[in-house]
Amino acid sequence: MISCGLLTRQRDGSNYRRIEQEPPTEAKALISRLSARRKQRSALATAGPEGKAPRR
Repeated sequence: MISCGLLTRQRDGSNYRRIEQEPPTEAKALISRLSARRKQRSALATAGPEGKAPRR
């Protein structure tokens, strides 16, 4: 991970730190699609037998 530029470390190896980076464009698109799918599944899981949200 050090050689890939994802982490830095002190010379003695006592401290490692993650290098903050913005995800690539392709990863952002994938994250967005997965997030939308998760929201959709969550809505379906809470829906009643007719596919409607339960009344409260």
